[in-house]
Amino acid sequence: MKTEQEKKEERYLISETAKLVGVESHVLRYWEEELKLPIRRNELGHRYYTREDVEQFREIKKLKEQGLQLKAIRTVLTAEGSMQILMPVPEKEEEHRREMQESGNRVRNESPAETEQRALDAGEKAMRLQMLLHSLVSQAVRENNEELTRQIRETITKEMDYQFRIQEEESRKREQEHMEKEEEHFRKLDETLRQYAGRGRGAVQASLRETKRQQKLAARTQKEEQKAAQKAAREAEAKSRREAAKSRRESGRLKKEQERQQREKEKEEKRKSKSKTGEAERL
Repeated sequence: MKTEQEKKEERYLISETAKLVGVESHVLRYWEEELKLPIRRNELGHRYYTREDVEQFREIKKLKEQGLQLKAIRTVLTAEGSMQILMPVPEKEEEHRREMQESGNRVRNESPAETEQRALDAGEKAMRLQMLLHSLVSQAVRENNEELTRQIRETITKEMDYQFRIQEEESRKREQEHMEKEEEHFRKLDETLRQYAGRGRGAVQASLRETKRQQKLAARTQKEEQKAAQKAAREAEAKSRREAAKSRRESGRLKKEQERQQREKEKEEKRKSKSKTGEAERL
């Protein structure tokens, strides 16, 4: 039979620890990295774990099964004395029982003033636990608000980028059409000059007048197209602004709703805390 000290100092490889905890080896490595847990290594550089490490991994697994994220678990682990208050490890259960027995003996012999002081200490511990839970809830709400704001910002950015790409494509299309019209104009002008060389002056002048008329008509058409394009761009920009304003209003509404829910939770927690404190004082 191994003594309690020998069990405590017994070393396990990562595969053995994973079997004892009931998870895969890569899960233990992931928990160590995310929770910033200390990594022990033997003379060969291999990971090894003690009985305390196994119990700690089991407690982490229980918290995961209860729905806590690793960030919340890390807050619990790093909070002062929080892990010991919430979940005492098995190595300390015997010592805890002895302390409870000694405390029971002291209760039989203590005075009313000492009993009242012990009740106040219990109320203080309850307040500390309440503050810890409040901190965890507040952190979760802040993370949700940041994620919602990031998603709204990404949606608005993508929409604005899409509108700008459409405007750039329309601008390139108009420039291409303008260049094609200019090429057609110079081609017709070249044909006119060739006709001038082979025909009389009067026919050339008539052809020049026709060319000028076509130029004026083309200029008028181009101007109307530019006006239509500018109008479409303004409408697209106005639509984009309206959608952005709508998104901001929606974001503000969601944020106010979350703040209201948070205030209601805080009021409920304060009420429960006062109720527990009053009960402790009456005891």
